[in-house]
Amino acid sequence: FTPVPPSPVSVTDTSSDVDTLTSSNDLSSSSSSVSAPAPPSQPFRLEGNIPELDDAGHLFLVQADITSLSCDAWLVPCSQGGGHTIVGKVLKDGYHYEPNFVSGWGPSGIRCSRPRNSDPLHPLPYLTLVNDRAQRDDDEATYMDWMMLGVNQFLCLALHDFIAAGARPRNRRSKPLFALPHIGTGYGNAFDVAGTLLSRLIPFLAGKARVMHIDVALVAFSDTSHLAAHAVRNGLRVDTLFKGVDDELLSEAARLAKHAAAGQLVLFIGAGMSAGAGLPM
Repeated sequence: FTPVPPSPVSVTDTSSDVDTLTSSNDLSSSSSSVSAPAPPSQPFRLEGNIPELDDAGHLFLVQADITSLSCDAWLVPCSQGGGHTIVGKVLKDGYHYEPNFVSGWGPSGIRCSRPRNSDPLHPLPYLTLVNDRAQRDDDEATYMDWMMLGVNQFLCLALHDFIAAGARPRNRRSKPLFALPHIGTGYGNAFDVAGTLLSRLIPFLAGKARVMHIDVALVAFSDTSHLAAHAVRNGLRVDTLFKGVDDELLSEAARLAKHAAAGQLVLFIGAGMSAGAGLPM
C-alpha cells in the first residue's frame, strides 16, 4: 500500500456551489500533489436510460449505523495521534483500529491511511485526520477548508486503492461507494458550527462524486443530523447534484412529488431495489 503524496492540494469543481480549495501554506512543501486519480478507461457503470446520469457519481444522504453499511470503503475520523471512537452494532463500542502512521503523517501533510488491522469481511477503513483542536483555533472558514482537504485525501486514496486492486464495486453496484459519517459533530470540535459545516460538506461531496465518477454516502446516526443534511441538500441547485436533468425531467419529478405529498402515489418496487445493499434478488 503506497499512500498518496501530500500537498499542495487543489480541490476544484466546475460548479459554483463547490468551493475551490487551494492550499500551499498549510501543507508540506513537497512538490507532489494529492489529486483524484484519473477515472478508469472503462467507468464503473451499468447502462441505463440517461447516459449523463449513469456516468456521474451521486451523493446519498443516509441515516444508518455506518458500521453496518455495505460500501467499498469508509472514513474513520481520527485525531493526530490516531485516536478515534466507533459507535455501532457491527463494530461494537470499544473496537479499535491500530493506526498506521505513514511518513509525512500530520495535520499539514498526509492525513489518511489504512490501519494495520481490519476485517476482510467489512469495508476497508481509512483513518482520516479531521479532528484537531489546534486547527480549531483558526478562523471558522480556514478550519472548514482544513476538514474538506482531509475528506478529499480519503476519497482520492480510497479510489486510488480501489483501481490499483482491480476491484469491482460491492453488490453489483455500477460505481464504488465510499462512506463517511458526519465529521466534526461528535469529538471533532465542530459541534457548535455543525450547520455551517454541513453547508460546506454536502455541496463539496456532491461535486467530488460527480467529477470522480464515484458514489458517496454521508451517513447520519441521529434523526436531527439526518434532517439537517436534507435541509442543506434541498437548498442546492439541481445541477449541483445531478448532471443531464432537463426541464422535462424536472417537470415530471415535480408532478410525482405533488402526488406523493398528497398521498396519491403508489410505488411498485422489485426485489432488485435491495441488491445494492447486499440483499438477495
